[in-house]
Amino acid sequence: MNEHAADQIVAIYERYAIEWDDDRKRASWNDKPWHDRFVACLTQGATVLDLGCGSGMPVAHNIVQHGRHVTGVDSSPTMISLCRNRMPEQEWIVSDMRAVALGRRFNGILGWDSFFFLRPDDQRKMFNVFAAHASPSAFLMFNTLVMARRLASIEASHFITPALIRPNTRLCWISSVSRSCRTRSKTTRPVAGRFGSLSCGHEANE
Repeated sequence: MNEHAADQIVAIYERYAIEWDDDRKRASWNDKPWHDRFVACLTQGATVLDLGCGSGMPVAHNIVQHGRHVTGVDSSPTMISLCRNRMPEQEWIVSDMRAVALGRRFNGILGWDSFFFLRPDDQRKMFNVFAAHASPSAFLMFNTLVMARRLASIEASHFITPALIRPNTRLCWISSVSRSCRTRSKTTRPVAGRFGSLSCGHEANE
């Protein structure tokens, strides 16, 4: 029985962690407007749970530079090691995002370029994780893809490419993270082939 593509992500990211980090540092940050909006929603000193933080560049680094505190979670020990070397004053945890249970709540939660790699049923279960870690009035931002048949993870040039994107993707817009995780569908414009959603008390149109 063939392994589901989504189940290969953890091993692929760990295998190519250094190469992926090098590519990420050289690449342009074309979805920065979403992260600027996210940071703007948070006050100085706010706490952020970054699920699937990777090497911390550029997302977590940008959050820290704006005076917010990051707790980063990633399944790759190599990625977390890079984060600890770059931002030792922040908290970094090696864990599968699906298994996170920290027993505390955060002002902001990110699932950027990580949430969409999960199986559809695991994506649904992640809303329990979001709710368990969201403070009242917390902000949640994630991006997601709706796949025509399956998530294709392609090892090419040492980076991972999600494929088989269905046009006119619809995604969840979180209207109440900490209370009930109620969602409603909202169509947003794509950012480099991906779709983002930010709950910030208003609609964020790209």
